[in-house]
This record gives sequence, C-alpha cells and structure tokens, in this order.
Amino acid sequence: MPPSPADNLDLVHVRPAFGGIHDYSEAVHRVLRSAHPGVRIQVLTVRSSSSPRSEGRRLAREIESLPGLVLADMGSGDRTIFWSLHHLRADRDYVLTVHDPGVFIHQLFRLPGLTGGPLPIRAAAQLFGRALDLAVARRLFRQVLARARARLVLNPSTRELWGSPLSYLPQPVYEPVPAVHRPPEPPRVAYAGYWSAAKGLDELLGAFEALLPRFPRARFVIAGESPSPGDRWAASFLARARRTSARIELPGFVASSEFDAFLRGLTALVLPYRAEIPGAGSAMLMRAQQAGVPLVVSDTPFLRAQVNPENVTIVPPRDAGALADALARVLSDPAPFEEKAAREQGRIYAEHGDAAVASVLGRLLACGPADSR
Repeated sequence: MPPSPADNLDLVHVRPAFGGIHDYSEAVHRVLRSAHPGVRIQVLTVRSSSSPRSEGRRLAREIESLPGLVLADMGSGDRTIFWSLHHLRADRDYVLTVHDPGVFIHQLFRLPGLTGGPLPIRAAAQLFGRALDLAVARRLFRQVLARARARLVLNPSTRELWGSPLSYLPQPVYEPVPAVHRPPEPPRVAYAGYWSAAKGLDELLGAFEALLPRFPRARFVIAGESPSPGDRWAASFLARARRTSARIELPGFVASSEFDAFLRGLTALVLPYRAEIPGAGSAMLMRAQQAGVPLVVSDTPFLRAQVNPENVTIVPPRDAGALADALARVLSDPAPFEEKAAREQGRIYAEHGDAAVASVLGRLLACGPADSR
C-alpha cells in the first residue's frame, strides 16, 4: 500500500483545558495515529486567562514557532484560543472545531461595568456594554471563521455559524471496543453535566420526587454543578435538591478517570434539556451511547439529531410528569430498554468508530484516506 500524505503530516492541536474536550481530542489523536502512523501531533493545552487577548497573542507566537496544520478546538467562551487564531499570520492554515455553536463566545472584550449609581442605570449600562461587545465582535468572529480551512461541528443538525458553513465530524468513540452493559442492583438513574434551568433540572427534580415513593430501592443522582461561581439559580437548586431526599445523590462533577465506571453503574442516563439549549454535540450523550446505557432524553432538535429514536426513550421537554412516567417504565422493566441501548451502541460504533472518523478527518485535512485502494 503506498504511503498516505498524512503519514508525514505535522499537526498542532490547540485545545482548552476542559475534561470533555480533552477526552474528545485524545480520541481524535488515537484515530489519526491509527490511520496514519507517521503523523506528528504537538498539543497545546490552554487554560482560562484573565487577560485572554494578550495571552492569545503569546499563544499565536507559540503556534507560529511550530510546523504544521493547526487544529483548534473551541468550547463555550474560550477567548484565548479565539484571539490566538485572530493574531495568526493570514497564510497559516487551521481547522476549527466549534464544540458549542449556539454559545460560541459569551463575551469577547469583558467591558468594565458601572460600580456605582442607581441599579436601573447600572443594568442599562450592562446591557449596552453587551450589545456593543457583540456588535464589535461580530466582524472578528466572521473573520476567524472565514479564514479556517474547514469548520467542524459535532452535531449534524447545525449547518452554519455566523454566515460560515460547517462540516459535520462524527464524534469519535472514546473506547475502540464496545463493552457490554449490565443493569446495576439496586437501580440507579442519573443526570450528569453542567447545571442550568435550560438543562431541564427543575423538571428532573420534580420527576425524581414523584418516583421516590414508587421505587424505594432506587437511587437518583444529579451530578455536576454550575459552570459559573456564584450562580444563584444553581445554589437555589442545590438547596431544593438537598431538602427533597437523602436518596438524591449530589456528587458534583465526576472525575474523567471515573466517568466510564459511573456510566456503567447506571440503569439509565437522563438528559431532560429544554429546546433553548444550543445545538452542540453532546459529549455526555455520546459517552452513554457508546457505553450501552439506556437513555431518556427530551425531544429537542439537537438531541434528536444524535440518536436513533427507536433506540432511546424520548419525552417532551418541560414535562416532569412525562419524564417520571418514562423513568418508571425503565425502572419497572429494564430488559427491553437494555436491548434498545445495545442497538444504539452498535449504531454508534458503526457510524463513529475509528474507520468512519478517520475517513472524514482524512478528507477534511486534505490528506486522503489511509487506504485508497
């Protein structure tokens, strides 16, 4: 077999220091190295900075000192990586993966707000500052997106961002070989991820409260926390969850090294998102699909785009009663839901396995498939 051009390719992978994106990028590295054993990958991991613009300039200089095509992963609110791409030479090639296109960057410049004066004036000044920030940032966003060799997204339902077309990259499986899932005893149902009202956690808590007396042996878990320190909604939700029952476990974020074991110990994973959640690729959903865990998800466009509806349980968003009824069916008779989850796992490994992802990456990186025969 003749060598592929990618077998001698240099890549500079710039990624934020965020557990979900770290795991995703490690899976991408595994896929590339398996398909193209000679590929060389230099990883630059970027932490949050209080001075993202100046840190972005420094990062751009570091990138410029390294050879190869730049792969840049951008999660929600990652200003430093954005600024590094903005400051790169115009002829430097990069491929941009936008992990959360509905959010992208919350606020680019962090304009100072008023610290004194009446509250209505301070609130109006804050709104004006955000509008001004967005107006100024819009042109910069579009420039960075337009300059990319390719713009990738992990959910097929999102086709464009800020006027630039997006290419779909199947999110690679984290483990190359599927594992058999066995329902735990006693039963355990969980949500895991960031906390916000838009994630449907009010409905989830209502469903759990309804299920507690019906299933006295079952355990219920709400893992994660708010991404924003001092989040009043999250603090209020935490207090309500603690008051509801000691059988509702609140472990915080599950460590990446323990997450697969956490998933294997579930009867079902619940993602009760509301429709206003952005159209990102859900890493949480993907991890559960590849683990063969039964899934109960709300009927939102971006969740539906990532599942085969015949293999998961779909409920209307914002409906605690329907969510409770769906979970009751899973807890009462797990076997048929295990069968559906196994079919979903098989689909994921067929569509998101190493060979499928390597083929897409090869085309997007203009390096051809590993085997052209």
